[in-house]
This record gives sequence, C-alpha cells and structure tokens, in this order.
Amino acid sequence: MRAGVLIDPIADRLLELRRIAPVQWGLRGGGTLAVAGALALALISPSTSGASVGIVLAVLVSAIGLVALWFDPDTDLGVLALLPVVAALFLRGDLTMALAGATGLLLLLGHAAFAIAAVMPVHGTLERAALRLAVRALAGVAVLAVVAGLLTVLLARIQLGPWMIVLGAVAAVALWIAVVPRAPGRR
Repeated sequence: MRAGVLIDPIADRLLELRRIAPVQWGLRGGGTLAVAGALALALISPSTSGASVGIVLAVLVSAIGLVALWFDPDTDLGVLALLPVVAALFLRGDLTMALAGATGLLLLLGHAAFAIAAVMPVHGTLERAALRLAVRALAGVAVLAVVAGLLTVLLARIQLGPWMIVLGAVAAVALWIAVVPRAPGRR
C-alpha cells in the first residue's frame, strides 16, 4: 500500500482549510472562547475544590458541542455546548445575579458569533452592509436582554401568584408575533 493513498486525502482536507475566510475563523474562535468562559464561570466556585466526575462530564459534553459547531455552525448538536452551562447554573447553590448576568452575556455573545458564522459564506468575505445588519440585530437583542435582566432583578424580590402564568403566556405570544417573519405583502 502506498503512503500517498493515506496522505493525499488528509493533505487535501488541510489545503481546504486555507480557503476558509479569516472572519469565519474569528467568529468560530470568538464563539468558542465565549462559551468556554461561560462554562468556566458556571463551574468554578469556592465549593468546587477539584475535578469531579460532574465537572469532567460537563466539560466533555460542552467540548463535543463546540467541535460540532466548529465543523458546522448551523448544527443542532451545538446545543450540547450550552446545556452543561445551564445545568451547572441550575445546580449551583451560591448563584448571584452578577454571576448569572455575566454567564448569560457570554452565552449570548457565543451564540451570536456562531449564528453569524452560520449565515456568512465560509470561503468568501463578509460585506460591510451584512456586518452592519448583523450588529444592528445583535444590538436589539442585547438591549432586550438587558431590559429582561433588569426586570428579572426588580421582580426577584416580589412574590408573584399563579396569575402570572397568564401574563407570561400573553407576553410569549406577543413576542412570537413580533419576531415571526411575515409573508411578503402582508403587514
């Protein structure tokens, strides 16, 4: 068996990596750093004094999700990168508002980076108009996240009754109507 039979396909795949746009590498790297930072914030606390099975499992599951996102930023397996962060925050006993906000902001940045990487051309360049559109959409999402976070902090001390489920359902339907794209010609 010739060595070229094994080496040529690997070399071809490595040469294909050179054609990927630098912006695409930057978006995927930035998304990875943001999600890894969120995972570190969620897992590291004074009560964790070493590597436990849960921490190792959370890092492994998140790494699998991040590798899947590196190969295809539009894959549904990317949710594996976020689930350990949410689970760690849910199970954490000493969660503060600042820690939850910082972790949420990092998750938002990671998700936005992978979302932009999913819609931009892999081998092309990102046009300035498309970048402005993405930043404008991200700014709207960031403002909405800050307003929702502040509202959560303000309402955290208030004891709300079961009637809030009705208001929450109405708010969810209104948000869904606001963001679902409309057919052309219908307003």
